[in-house]
Amino acid sequence: MRAVAFLAALACAPEASAEDIPQIDVTRLLASAAEGDFNDDGVPDRLLMVAAESGDAVDIVTFLSEPGSGTLRYVRTDRAVLPAQWPTTSGLYSVSYGYSDCDPCTQADVSRPILSSWTEDFSLETTLRWTETGWQITGARSSRNGFECLIDYARNTAKIDAFEDTTYTIDPGPAPALAPYWWREGLPQECRLTPRP
Repeated sequence: MRAVAFLAALACAPEASAEDIPQIDVTRLLASAAEGDFNDDGVPDRLLMVAAESGDAVDIVTFLSEPGSGTLRYVRTDRAVLPAQWPTTSGLYSVSYGYSDCDPCTQADVSRPILSSWTEDFSLETTLRWTETGWQITGARSSRNGFECLIDYARNTAKIDAFEDTTYTIDPGPAPALAPYWWREGLPQECRLTPRP
């Protein structure tokens, strides 16, 4: 397996030794984003989406920049946070940015990453916010074959749109933790649109 440590380009934080920086197989890199200022310190940070070794999920690797030097330091890896099909010849994995649950919005709100995983007929988008304890889920959108669920945890609502015929709103409950395979049990029952085996 061809792997790269990113050690030459990325500096370690005091709490992260060289051994802590993950070995990343560059052939499994699905998406990368560098323009977001996740922790609102005025310096762009970096997020990588990498196909997990299991092949059925996406890991995200987070690097934050030092304000003085702009040097990236490895912070954490969150395992299996989105569904995946690996290897795959179709599908889309991406990191984008956009306004979500803010009114009015600030520059920090614009830097919230939206992670997208599209695998054949199933898709899941997750909006995150960086906190002192790591990533928190602020919103999610799952869809398959005309059935869509749009969750806004800040407003505590989930809008269900079934085949453009029936639309209704439910209480999604508290936001789930960004844990491995969280989408299988962490979403409301109506929104658990797990991909086909």
